[in-house]
Amino acid sequence: MIVTAHHGDDEAETVLMKLVRGTTPYTKLGILSKRPFANGTLVRPFLKETKQAILQYCVDFGVLYRTDSSNLTSAYARNRMRDNVIPYLKKENPLIHTHIRRYDEWQEEDNQLLLAYAEDHLVKSLVNQTTNSMTISKELFQAAPFPLQRRMIHLILNYLYGSDRLRDFSVYIEQIIPFLQDDMGFAQMDLREGVKLLRSYDTYMFTQEPTVESVEYCLELSVPGTVSTPLGEMRADLYNGSTEYAGDEAFFFARRFGFSIIHTKSQAGDKLYPKGLNGSKKVNRVFIDKKVDRQLRDEWPLLVDGNDTVLWLPNLMKSNVSQLKQTTGQLLRITFSRKRL
Repeated sequence: MIVTAHHGDDEAETVLMKLVRGTTPYTKLGILSKRPFANGTLVRPFLKETKQAILQYCVDFGVLYRTDSSNLTSAYARNRMRDNVIPYLKKENPLIHTHIRRYDEWQEEDNQLLLAYAEDHLVKSLVNQTTNSMTISKELFQAAPFPLQRRMIHLILNYLYGSDRLRDFSVYIEQIIPFLQDDMGFAQMDLREGVKLLRSYDTYMFTQEPTVESVEYCLELSVPGTVSTPLGEMRADLYNGSTEYAGDEAFFFARRFGFSIIHTKSQAGDKLYPKGLNGSKKVNRVFIDKKVDRQLRDEWPLLVDGNDTVLWLPNLMKSNVSQLKQTTGQLLRITFSRKRL
């Protein structure tokens, strides 16, 4: 065990210096009275005493002590705080060290409780988590009280930057909060060291993973047959009226399909003629209206015929050539089972 003579005036200096310099509100401002040190413990039993009381004790009982010469120069911020600020505060209130210590202790206890609540809410809000990424629910995040929102962001950033202690992310938190409150759809914020924040319609993703451009694909769908896409599996078969399907499905006259493919990366001019509506609608407009996250749009499968006419956007919209399954005649059934993201 190591015992040091840090006192209440030292703690007052430490707290004031951190406040002046700027520090996260989520870490302790003052000096720990006890902490692990190497293979033992470091203890500071005099934090409730003033420097003057300790010096007077040394005089009264003949205890020798040493003054560090570096404490006598104004080159250090701590010395300037000790010589200029602390004496002024002590004139205003000789018990300033007691009040600062009490405030710091209570603030630390309150903050630890709020951090525990924030961590619990963060776990409930998680949609996905990897070593380099954390995705949370927009709805659950916005439902949290504002003090917990700030701490949730703090915990996420601390996780991504890989620190075993809480770092100061106060400036980033002040920038991130209004970014998350903006309800304008998909957007990206770049932070330091490759961390990115992706705001989507339903989620917020904090990630260090590099952005990967989606690859255009073109897959032939046989009848019967199955193909896999980045977002799920599409299957074609002749409908016999007996089998029910839990996923999304569309029906077409079988004679229409000489060739059919699935592709993505739609061009800006791709149009769909929606069932039940007059006129056409651009595929990109469907994505926007249905609030599909931008990073998913380039991977979304489109069912087209041999003339590249868009027939179906699974889970989103059918074209006017799709049929009801009660329609008379041989029908082709196309089903889509979406992966869990």
